[in-house]
Amino acid sequence: MSGVAAGAAQAAIKVTTTEGAEVARFSSLACRTDSAGFHGRAVVKGWRLVVRIQPFAGFKTYQLEYGENESAASFFLDPPGGGNTFSNTQESPLVSDRLTLGGGIQFPNGRNRIRLAFPITYDSDGDKPNIVRLVGTAKCTYPRKRG
Repeated sequence: MSGVAAGAAQAAIKVTTTEGAEVARFSSLACRTDSAGFHGRAVVKGWRLVVRIQPFAGFKTYQLEYGENESAASFFLDPPGGGNTFSNTQESPLVSDRLTLGGGIQFPNGRNRIRLAFPITYDSDGDKPNIVRLVGTAKCTYPRKRG
């Protein structure tokens, strides 16, 4: 197997702690597009990842910003056991927005792969939120067309 093929086979959106421990690895998402936009979803080891882009303007790059209604794209990561949801819709608890990074969603080479990068993801906007990193590329699988 070539190095490129091996890298593609191991590709995943990884969820890691700030210490670098991997807690989940999403190698593929169930994806669909409809009049409401793009939807991607996967569950691994009790972690549930949902990606939404509304409105969806094609398989391109979308910026992810902190806060609700800041961008067309958003994601929600629910931990196992019902903890608080990690999401780009959570406001940064830091006073200065200059100290925070946003991220993005891309579709490298079209609709079959999705790349998500949001390196500082909070589960609340309180004084001591939990933080994880979401970075990587996963396969998008679509429902078969009937006909």
